[in-house]
Order: sequence, then C-alpha cells, then structure tokens
Amino acid sequence: MKKKVTMRALGAVLGVILLSVTVLSSVSCGAPEMDEVRDTFVSLIEASEEVNRVLFGEGLSVYGDMKYDEETKTYYSIFYTKENGKLCAYYDKENGEYVTLRFGDKGEKDCVVSDEENGVYLYKTDIEYSDHNNDLPDALLPSDYRFVRIDEVAISSSEIAEMAAKVYSEDYLADVFETLMGGLDEGTVITDETLLPRYKEISDTENGRKFLVKAVDKLCPPIVNEVRQYDLDSMTMTKNSRRNFVTVEINSYGTYVDMDEGKVKTGWSTVSISFVRTNGEWRLDTPTY
Repeated sequence: MKKKVTMRALGAVLGVILLSVTVLSSVSCGAPEMDEVRDTFVSLIEASEEVNRVLFGEGLSVYGDMKYDEETKTYYSIFYTKENGKLCAYYDKENGEYVTLRFGDKGEKDCVVSDEENGVYLYKTDIEYSDHNNDLPDALLPSDYRFVRIDEVAISSSEIAEMAAKVYSEDYLADVFETLMGGLDEGTVITDETLLPRYKEISDTENGRKFLVKAVDKLCPPIVNEVRQYDLDSMTMTKNSRRNFVTVEINSYGTYVDMDEGKVKTGWSTVSISFVRTNGEWRLDTPTY
C-alpha cells in the first residue's frame, strides 16, 4: 500500500535537510577562532619585517655603498648580514681601518653610541667589513647597479622569492615580483617614466656563474623608509572573515591617512590586514608596511 506524504511530514523532512546544510556550511565556511590562528598571524607579521626590507624598504645590502656624514666627516655604511642582522661600519681615520658596530637594545653592556631620541644603540663587534669583493666580475656590472653582498639573507632571485613566499601569498607576490625583478623587452626605449627592475641577475658565461645586483636608490628608490610597529595584543578578527580568508584589525604606529582631516600623519592608527590559507598554510595577503 502506498502511503501519502502529508505537508507536515514533508515540512519536517525539509527542516532536517536545511538544518544539515546549515551545520555543514558553518563547519566548512566558518572563520577559525582567533585563538587558533593568533600565534601564526603574529609570526607572519613579525617575519614580514625582514621581507619588507628586501622588497620595499632599504633593500639587500650591496658593496660600494659607503656614505659620507658631513657633520662628523666620517664615511659609513649601514648593512645587513644573514648571521648578524643589522650592522653599521665606519672608517676609522686614526687607525686606518673599518670598525663594525651592531644595532642592539637599550641597556646592553658596552654601548658605543646611544641615541635616545631615535632609539638607536650601537655596540662593538669583531666583525670585519669590506666595501668591495674582488671575486665579483666588476666588468659585467650594469650602470647604476651594485653587487649584493654575499653574506646577505638572499643572494639570488630564487632566494628572494623563497624568502617572500614563506610570508606572503602567491597572488600578492605575483605583481610585486613583476615590478621588482621584471625584465625589459628588447628594444625598449628607456625614459624617465620607464620602470626599471630593482634586482636582476647577471651571468658570467665564462665561469657559468650568476650574480645578484641591486639598482642604486636614485634609479629605484625605496617604497617605504620606515618600519611599521604593531601592537600585536590588539589584534581582532572582523566579521566578514571566512574559513580560508581572514581579515584582522590591529593598532599600528606609522604613516596613515587621517580621513577626517584629509592629511597624511604619523602616529597610532587601526589598520586592516588580510590572511589567506592555501594548501593548509596561512600567508599574508596584504602588505604590512
């Protein structure tokens, strides 16, 4: 005997189906809890400082980059190494040699230079500094480019890409690398409007070696000249976040636009940062500079 399906019974069945769909949707599309991802997001923001330096800030340190300070009549260079981080070398005229100092925190022993106003504290080291590397083929160096120091955090385009890919998403980096290391078509007429690559590799065909070079600042000036500071404890997740895409709001100190006054200011403001999860791993999807 066939049974009639009443409207009440059909409604109950549909109710169960809709409830199941709702539950499944919330499981598959719901944003993660802040506690689940906070440590990962903090690590990415902190790691982005070094990547931002290489991509958007001062850039990788190069040979032949000594500057002259008129006030102290001193030649000096601020540079970075993979092993020792941020360093400052100057030429000691009295002893006829370079002296290398490291940047440190306030309160460490044997401080050589203390600049309270700018928060700069320099300390002695035994690190040897050289402003030139005789093993590099100077004859192949393009005009307005300098060889990247061999003790830097990255010494090839692939190492820059690998370093950045651990922090930023593939989609975000695509346009960045096109600008940063994109080549020019053969026959391109270079004008003041031509966008030249900041980094490129040159080949020594005789020895089968490649070398990374960086454009001087007048050719490719840094995009940013400051390091943005973050109050990491202030991070909160926005309501439009999803399972694989999360946006957070966080207090930061740096340059920002005051929309009410229509002015660019420097100070504390709330900024939004997005993260995307691809293949089970979170990456920054917006810049942190």
